[in-house]
Amino acid sequence: MPFKNDLATERIGAELCDRSAALGAQRLWLAALVDAQQAAELLPGYAKAAQRCGAANAQLGRYAEAAEDYKRAVSLLSAAGTSYSKSDVMAVGEQQEEMGKKKESLSTNRISSFWKRSL
Repeated sequence: MPFKNDLATERIGAELCDRSAALGAQRLWLAALVDAQQAAELLPGYAKAAQRCGAANAQLGRYAEAAEDYKRAVSLLSAAGTSYSKSDVMAVGEQQEEMGKKKESLSTNRISSFWKRSL
């Protein structure tokens, strides 16, 4: 594994990361974010924890934080070299791109609604 921690810490971090995914599947995004952040603190080299932070932040509308999380995940995957496939790196990149499109769409919708109210 690309991180240096004792076995108990690794197991707790992985379980928090898994629970974050389960909470996200239930659309409990704030709880998912808390678990993902705790996993990322315990296992700073675990790309999956960074990706889960990004997914939760994006769903909560925290696009700047989500972009940073996705960048960190891509960086960790890239630094790991052969430990991860190119498809893993591309999947995180695609999530980051999708999140950027949502942000642009949200900004456009806000501008449109502002102008409609102003007229």
